[in-house]
Amino acid sequence: MDAASVGWGIFTHTSLLWIKACVAGIAAVFFLYFFVKPENQDSRVSVSMLTVIGLSAAFLWGGKVTLNLKEYVHLHDFYHYYMGAKYFKELGYTGLYEATVIADLENGHKKEVLARNEIRDLRTNKLIAVKKVLEDKEQIKARFTQQRWESYRADVEYFRIWSYSRLTNVWLWKSIHKDHGFNATPVWSIAGILLTNLGPAGKSLIFFLTLLDFLIIGIMWAVVFRVFNWKAGCAALVWWGTNLPGEFAWTSASLLRYDWLLFLVLAIAFLKKEKPGAAGASVAIAAMLRVFPGILALGVIFLGVHELIRERKTPVWLIRFTAGGIAACIILMPAATLIGQRGVGVWQEFAKNSQQHLSNPLENTMGLKPLISYMPKTKAGQGWGEDRIDAFKRRSPAFYLIIAGFLCLLLITVKNKPVHYAAILSVGAVFFCFNISCYYFSMFLVWGFLFEEQPGLIAVSLCALSMATNIVALFVSGFAEIYFFVNLMTLCFILFAFIFCGYNQEHITASPCNSSINKTH
Repeated sequence: MDAASVGWGIFTHTSLLWIKACVAGIAAVFFLYFFVKPENQDSRVSVSMLTVIGLSAAFLWGGKVTLNLKEYVHLHDFYHYYMGAKYFKELGYTGLYEATVIADLENGHKKEVLARNEIRDLRTNKLIAVKKVLEDKEQIKARFTQQRWESYRADVEYFRIWSYSRLTNVWLWKSIHKDHGFNATPVWSIAGILLTNLGPAGKSLIFFLTLLDFLIIGIMWAVVFRVFNWKAGCAALVWWGTNLPGEFAWTSASLLRYDWLLFLVLAIAFLKKEKPGAAGASVAIAAMLRVFPGILALGVIFLGVHELIRERKTPVWLIRFTAGGIAACIILMPAATLIGQRGVGVWQEFAKNSQQHLSNPLENTMGLKPLISYMPKTKAGQGWGEDRIDAFKRRSPAFYLIIAGFLCLLLITVKNKPVHYAAILSVGAVFFCFNISCYYFSMFLVWGFLFEEQPGLIAVSLCALSMATNIVALFVSGFAEIYFFVNLMTLCFILFAFIFCGYNQEHITASPCNSSINKTH
């Protein structure tokens, strides 16, 4: 199957990058026009053109969707989340690959199993010989009841056959067991466990489960266009549909990969609508689904501190925000412990697994840490991860100094801003404080919401950043090198946005003091 035949036969990957860059560039020019001629923002022509740009970006996000189920589903990602959730009780965070080796063996694929040579040991993140796993066969099977083991074997066989039927991924079943396992939070596993245990792995169930993300995304955009104005929504849509880091191919058509983003957007929307309790709960849920969205609370807390110092009273909205977050934790954390059936130790398991996962440098990660620890890859890529770890150790004083500087900048910038504005600014802190996979930066769509208070240049720079990420991918080879430049440009965008927001107060429609949400107790 040639590249052009994937996804309706319309786009190759290269042509898609060019088209995305052009659409984002056109959007940047359009928003610049709004900045220069704000009186023309609401003309019929402007609204029509912006609608076309936004819809084009939305279409481009799914520009490589295929109508063939075998190619539509992100099998690599779906396998991890489906099997990891369904058999979480037996496998935890470290048992997926070794149990699959034993299942393959008992399903009659001994020759193939031995030819696989290595799988990743998820306890140590090292590759180990398959023969070593076979020595522990009975101990691995002892984690399952007989009924559950037969179910596991059947599901493994289904995914194996499926992987070998994909013409573009004949190597998939071998490579899939050298990845980094199932890494979802215990709270994510509540829905994951319940949904995957609806029945055995099969075409109908898998197709249904993949549709849930599209439902989530639809709800998210309905909220965006309901709460924020049309122009702000379109600015967000341009980033969503055209940026390189969050493109469809990474995690879409998988299992519940956008639930965290919905709750992150809901948190900002609830703050905008002056519902701090619901906002606090939404932030907490997003954090319990993916951890890093919890940083959204940082700017909100900083804003509350400003008001506390000024008024010498704790703001009522901050109390409600905090109470909402605590209530969500009180409900969901015990539920995750109960449904996961691994006891309270599951939280320690998750923390250990996350630490293990993050200690391994990957080429498509984003954040200050991979930027500051960047090392050119050797010809064969040998020792590259170790080189980056060593580089970070040498450069870590600068890393922590930059983080401290950014937190001071955030503290200063949120002063006298609307509370939802402070939450949006906090998204920039994810780049500085976390080291996460590139696709999570789809969350930068929330910067588009600032178009209501900061018409023009924030939207211009967001669209320009999206355009630039595609251009880099066209002219730079290698994920490590591409994401070095993407990280560098993202850093420049965040700093520009903060400086512009901090010093341009003209268009901010309300300060915290003027909003009923911000009355003190």
